[in-house]
Amino acid sequence: MKRRREHLGLTQDELAQKVRVRRPTISELENHRRKTVSSEVLRRLALALSCTADYLLGMYADEDEGSELEPAGAASGYSPEALELSNLEAPRKQTTHTRASSTRATHGTEKV
Repeated sequence: MKRRREHLGLTQDELAQKVRVRRPTISELENHRRKTVSSEVLRRLALALSCTADYLLGMYADEDEGSELEPAGAASGYSPEALELSNLEAPRKQTTHTRASSTRATHGTEKV
């Protein structure tokens, strides 16, 4: 968060005003002394810093290296095709129905 704030040329005071929180809140977040904020504050931080909440939550692999943002894990945008999820489907049971039993079941005349 600090790197993003500085990249945008904002002071802690300016960011705090934009987000409508106290400056110590910004300092505590940047120095990892505060671990949680409300979803509304997170949304306002993301808007003020022109980034996503995912970025602020640390879902990027190279967040500390200062290079281009590369998503990690679930944020990386793998498609089901890339993960070949279709191969993970449970095998379907093969059932055989006789014409008579399926007709009775369809018409509700099958006796138990």
